[in-house]
Amino acid sequence: MIKLMVVAGDSSEKLAAFLEQRGTFSVDCWFQDLSNIEEVQNKIIKVDKFLYLHRPNTGSVSIKSEMQTLQQLIQSGGFFSPGEIIFIAKDSEDTALALKYFNSVMNNCNYKNFSIKQIKGILSFDAIYDSIMGTSEIKDFKNQYRRVYRVERNADSNAAYLPKNDATLVVEPFDFINISEYEERKRAAARTDSGHVHTDNKDSDLAVFESPSFSKIEYSGSVLKQRICIITGGSNSGKSVWSTVIGASANMDGHTVLIIDYTRNQDITDLCNTLHTGFIIHSIRDLLLDNNLKEATMNVCHFLGDNERGVRLEFLQNFISRMCNSNCLVIIVAELEDYEEIDRLLYDLISTRIYMVTPLKGCVNAILPLVEKHADSSSIVIMNQAVRLMNSMEYLDASDVREMLDTKIRLAKATFFDDLNKGPKVYKSIIGE
Repeated sequence: MIKLMVVAGDSSEKLAAFLEQRGTFSVDCWFQDLSNIEEVQNKIIKVDKFLYLHRPNTGSVSIKSEMQTLQQLIQSGGFFSPGEIIFIAKDSEDTALALKYFNSVMNNCNYKNFSIKQIKGILSFDAIYDSIMGTSEIKDFKNQYRRVYRVERNADSNAAYLPKNDATLVVEPFDFINISEYEERKRAAARTDSGHVHTDNKDSDLAVFESPSFSKIEYSGSVLKQRICIITGGSNSGKSVWSTVIGASANMDGHTVLIIDYTRNQDITDLCNTLHTGFIIHSIRDLLLDNNLKEATMNVCHFLGDNERGVRLEFLQNFISRMCNSNCLVIIVAELEDYEEIDRLLYDLISTRIYMVTPLKGCVNAILPLVEKHADSSSIVIMNQAVRLMNSMEYLDASDVREMLDTKIRLAKATFFDDLNKGPKVYKSIIGE
C-alpha cells in the first residue's frame, strides 16, 4: 500500500478519506496548509508520495509562503521524508505563478523526485485520483460483445447451459499488499532454489546412514549477540531500581549497555547519578542520528517532552532494526500499558522478560496473564517488598508465589539495595551470557 501525505486546503480530510477508500493509498497524515511549520516538524513523516493541491484564492495563506515552508522542510531533513512530491493544479493561466514558485523550490533544493499534474476542468476527487495513478484521460469507451456458440461441426446445438450462480462471489478492490506478499514469496523461492535438478537413479539403491555425526556450526551473527531485556511492573514496583542495577552490573562485566526509560517518572537518570561509573544520556533524536554506541559504556535514553513520548513505539521499532552494536545489552523499562505493544513489536528479539510484582495475592493474579504468555526460563518474576503495608496486611511468602507460577518461570526473592554497584554477579545470575 502506498503511504501518502495530503495538503489540500479545507478539503484535505475528505480527500484523504476518499483516497483511502479506493484501497490503493494509506494516508499517514494530512494538513489544510503548510503555514504552521511547527505542526509539520513535530511529526515523523516518511511517506511514498506527498500530494500538494494548489488552491488559488485561499485567503491569508499565499502560495509563496507555503512554498517557502516546503523549502525549509526539505532542507532541514530530520524526520521529513516526503518521497515523490506531486503538485496538482488546475490547467489555467492563474496557476502559472504557483508553478514558477514550485519549480524554483525544487531547483533550490536540488530535489528531483517530483511531478506536476495539471487537470483540465473541475478539480474533482476522481480527477485527482486518476492523475496520481497515471490513468489516461481517454477512458470514455464501451466494451462490445458478440455472442458465439460452439457446437459440433455440421450438427445442431441441442444442449442449453444455464448461467452459473455467482451470488456468493465477492468483488474486492485492488490491493498492493497481495502483490507485495507474492513478490516476497518469489524472492524467498529464488534464494532457496539452487538451480539444479536432482534425480535418483532407479537402478541403484540409496545409501543408508545410521546415526550420522554432524560437526558443530559456529554462529557469529549480530542477532545472536544482541540481547534485549524488557522489565515491567506496576507503580512503585522497583523496575527502575532493578534496571539500573542490572545495567550497571552488565557494564562492569565489560558489556555495552543501553537503558531505554519508558517509565512515567523518568527517574533512571537520577538513579544512575548514584553510580560510581559514568554514563551517557541520549535523547531519541540522538540515537536516530547516530546509533553506534561506544563500546563498554553505560547509556540511558529518556524522552524530552510529550512530542518524543508520543512516538516512543515508532522510535523503538526503527532504532532496534538499525542498531550497529552487535554486542549490546538493551534494557527496556516499560509501564504495564506499554508492555504488550513492545512485546508484539520485538517478540522474537526479546531474550529476557522480567516482571516486577508486589507479593500480594491480588498483585500476583493481575500480572499472571502477561507472565503465562511466555512460560519458559527466559521469564523472571522478581518480588518487591519496598511498599509499606497496613498492619492488617502481610506479604506472601516466596513459596506461596512459586505455587501460583508455572514451574518453568524463574522467581527471585525481594532484595533491598543499599548500593546500586553490585558487580557483575547480578547480571550473570539474572540474564547470563
